[in-house]
Amino acid sequence: METIKTKITDSAIRRALKEGRVNQIRDERYPLYLRINKVRSGGSWYLRDHVQDRWHRLALWPQVKAETVLKDLPLLMTRLSINEPPVLDNFATFGELLGWYLERSCSNRELSVERKASLKSLVSKHLIPKLGDSKISSFEKSDLEDKLLWPTQRDYQTSTCRQIFQALKAATNQAVKSGKLNRDPLSGIKFGDIIQEKITPKKSAIRKQDIPLVVTSVLNAAGPAGVLCQLMLLHATRIGETRQTRWSWINTDNRAIEIPEEVTKTKSHTVYLSDLAYELLIKWNKEQRSFGYRGDFLFPSQRSSGPISEKQASEYVLSVSQGAYTSHDFRKLCRVSWLELGIDSLVAELMLNHELPPVQKTYVEALGINVGSERRKAAWQNWAEYLLKLKDEYQSDTVTRSHEFVCSR
Repeated sequence: METIKTKITDSAIRRALKEGRVNQIRDERYPLYLRINKVRSGGSWYLRDHVQDRWHRLALWPQVKAETVLKDLPLLMTRLSINEPPVLDNFATFGELLGWYLERSCSNRELSVERKASLKSLVSKHLIPKLGDSKISSFEKSDLEDKLLWPTQRDYQTSTCRQIFQALKAATNQAVKSGKLNRDPLSGIKFGDIIQEKITPKKSAIRKQDIPLVVTSVLNAAGPAGVLCQLMLLHATRIGETRQTRWSWINTDNRAIEIPEEVTKTKSHTVYLSDLAYELLIKWNKEQRSFGYRGDFLFPSQRSSGPISEKQASEYVLSVSQGAYTSHDFRKLCRVSWLELGIDSLVAELMLNHELPPVQKTYVEALGINVGSERRKAAWQNWAEYLLKLKDEYQSDTVTRSHEFVCSR
C-alpha cells in the first residue's frame, strides 16, 4: 500500500485517484487518512489513535467531503482523547439518511412485506419530499414543525401524522445506533410538543343493532373469504395472522392454533378452538383437498407459493361485508361483546393477544395455567355458542330488527 502525505482536500483526493500507484492519503497535519477503494471510485475516511494503535473508520468519500471531515475533526479527536468512539455524520441531508434507512429496512428479513410497503410509502411520499433537502447539522424543532408536521396535518389525520413522525424518529435513532450519526437531531422532541390533538380510536363500523345481521352473514359466507372472516370473528385474530395461518400450526391434541411470534404484533399466541371452529377447519381442509391442494396454508396465493397478500385478504373481507366494515371491526366487536358476556377483562386481553402492563403480567404469571388456557378455552367456546344462538334467532325471526327508512329522491 503506497501512502502519500499531503494536505487533504477533495482536489487532492481526485488527483490521487487518477494515480494508480497511490492507495492511501495521509493528512500532513492530523492523524487523518483516506484509503482508496479497489475500483478507485472513492474511499473510506479513517482516524488513527496512535496511543492505542487503533484505526477508527469514520465515513465514505465522496459521500462525506473533506471539508466536512476537517470541520468535525477537533470534536472527533476530543472524543478520542476521553475514550469515546469518534463518530462522524455519514449523511449531510435527511434525504441521504432516509434513503439509507429505507434500503436497510427493506433488506431486513424480519420485517413483514406489509411493514416494508408501509415504510416505503411514508418515506417516499411524505418524508423525502418535505425534508429531503434539509441539512441534518442545522435541523431544529421549528424545521420539523414548519416543513413536515404542520403541512401534513392540514391534509391527513393526526394518526397518520404520528406514523410519519415515528418513521422519521426510527430512522435517526437507527443511524445513531449504527454509528452513522454523531447525535440524534430529533433527540428530546416529542410528537405532542408540536401537535397536541389527541388521537381518538376510530369507532366500530358495526353498530350494536346490526350485530345479529353481521354474525349471520359471516357464518353463512362460503369459500376462502367466508372461512377467513369466520376465523377472525370466532377468535378476534388480526388479518395478517389469519391470512398466514398454516395447517401445521394446528395442534390437534390441544385443539389449538399456535401462532408464532414472527407473524403477530406482540408475542406468540395460542388460540383454543371451539367446537364450531374445529368443525369449520375440518370442513375447509377437506374442501381444499377436493380441489387438489396439499400445501400448508389455509389461504394459499394463486400467484406465489406463500399465503394470500394482505390486500387480497382485505378484499375477501370487503366481499363478505359488502364494504360496510373492515377486518379490525371484528376485533372491536369481540372486545365489547366479550365484556357484555361477562368474560373477565384480563382474559379478554389475553384472547386479543394485547401486550399487558407489568402489573397484569405478574398477575397472569401467578395464576399460570388457569388464565393461560382453561379460562380462555371456556371463553372461546361460550363465544362460539353465543354467535350460533344469534344466527339461529336472526334466521328464525325472533330477533327485533331495526327499521330501515327508505326514501326516493
